[in-house]
Amino acid sequence: NFSKKDFIFLVRRILGFISNEAQLMSLILSLLKVKNAEKRTYDLVKAVIVNEMAMDYPGYVVDEIKCYRNALKSKRSNIKKLYDEILSVIENHITSFSTLPRIKELEPSSMFAHAFQKEKHKVMAKKQDLNKEDSLAFKIATHIPLKAGVGSFHYNDYNNSGYSEPSYLHEYSSSYSLPRRYIMDNVGYDIRLAQFRCVKKDTV
Repeated sequence: NFSKKDFIFLVRRILGFISNEAQLMSLILSLLKVKNAEKRTYDLVKAVIVNEMAMDYPGYVVDEIKCYRNALKSKRSNIKKLYDEILSVIENHITSFSTLPRIKELEPSSMFAHAFQKEKHKVMAKKQDLNKEDSLAFKIATHIPLKAGVGSFHYNDYNNSGYSEPSYLHEYSSSYSLPRRYIMDNVGYDIRLAQFRCVKKDTV
């Protein structure tokens, strides 16, 4: 039997250790399935989605809540009302920002923006180099960069196999989402995560 403090403690731990938006959404909405959820977890779920998740992934949260709402069989259920309230708050928040005029004086100069981006790339490249040093794959294999060409091959002297068939290069791309607050203030975001991770049950 979870008390209100137990649910708050659980949510803070989730926010501290889970950063993937899909996993966060699934875990937070699972609190709506507890017994007597309308009195025990509805307000908490709304507060977490509006004040935490929607701050970092506003577009994703709106799309997902709409999908959950449209999938409901009963159009007059209390959970639909909760979804409508969540959407209303988030969409009003997004609209309030989009209607504000852009003030040129508050924008950083292109020189500062370029210098910041350049320095950020250096930090990320350094982190990648450190990760490679700890990688088992890079410890047991030799990294051979390709300077030019459209493919590669290797020579295998085991059983006189000789040269392998060419392996042609192909384009590929990948993407991942970052929390909006991490982009704006990564130090503050990390401090917030540390606070959630270190929270004690008796301090809730």
